[in-house]
Amino acid sequence: ALLQDQRGLIYVGNNVGVLEFDGVQWRIIRTNNQSVVRSLALSPDGRIFVGAKAELGYINTTAAEAQYHSWLDRIPPQYRNFQDIRQTFAYKNGAVFVARQQLFIVDDTSVQVLQSQSHFSRAFQVSERILVLDQQQGLLELKNNNLLPLPGAAQLTGKNIVLAEQW
Repeated sequence: ALLQDQRGLIYVGNNVGVLEFDGVQWRIIRTNNQSVVRSLALSPDGRIFVGAKAELGYINTTAAEAQYHSWLDRIPPQYRNFQDIRQTFAYKNGAVFVARQQLFIVDDTSVQVLQSQSHFSRAFQVSERILVLDQQQGLLELKNNNLLPLPGAAQLTGKNIVLAEQW
């Protein structure tokens, strides 16, 4: 995972947290469980959402020194057994965290969990839209905090989809 914030700082996921680089020095921002960080997303308000192994939360970049804040305790206990947050997206006033069987929609006041009956293969953010490939249901779109099938997308069930990004 790699991103650059509005100030030009670089953030890189690593095996115990997130590395922050200011152009001169590297600093480690550890997650609560010091686990591997798999995904990062930049919020319009400057927060950096962090998806890690058995952990999710954000880095507050407005503090004097950036700090990690876990949102794991906000996840209902029955859904905390996810292995990895594989993808993370800034979404509305919060974030979407995608694990293999759960999709967590989290903001400052609420948490919603959507379950896959099979598993989520991959997710994509296209402009403001979040698209999720479910192994059984095909390509779904997150709308009003629900996953709805895209017309004609059932034929994509079981297929591998990638998004080609322009640099």
